[in-house]
Amino acid sequence: MSANPELVRLCKIWERVAEELNKMGLYWKDDYEIMICRVMGDKAEVVIRDEYDEMSIVDCAKRELEWSDFEFEEANKVIKRIVEERAGGTCEYAMVGDAIIGVDCRDIKDMEKLFMILACSTSMVHRMGVPRKFYGRRLEKIDPECRVEDPIEREICVINKLLDKFERELKGS
Repeated sequence: MSANPELVRLCKIWERVAEELNKMGLYWKDDYEIMICRVMGDKAEVVIRDEYDEMSIVDCAKRELEWSDFEFEEANKVIKRIVEERAGGTCEYAMVGDAIIGVDCRDIKDMEKLFMILACSTSMVHRMGVPRKFYGRRLEKIDPECRVEDPIEREICVINKLLDKFERELKGS
């Protein structure tokens, strides 16, 4: 089965955004080293931390996303909201009992934005969970609008600012 050329293009956008985010210091070193976007036919597998904890499967033909984060429910809440608001998908939580273990999205309108969101999601648990430790002296570099206590709102704001930046850069290239 040959790789879907549109997914190959989207993985290149993901890679470009990931490289820029790494240069900006927004990834935990160990997270960046394991990141990968693999294309198999009409599906892309995006690993953003480790293959058993945080992983996404994108079905390009169906315009669907299966996102999983088994440890950090807040990350799932961020992904659901940001995909719905910025990529135009309809999402629902994947549940085991009362635990949110992932997000399933369908009818995604903007696949480029989805892949940028996936790149921005790497190290999100560190940015949300221990912002002072993660950002250190760079904490003041966060847009003042995003300096809020609620970790979900802060991360959504940070990702939105990053998406705005990368959209401008992609349009300019």
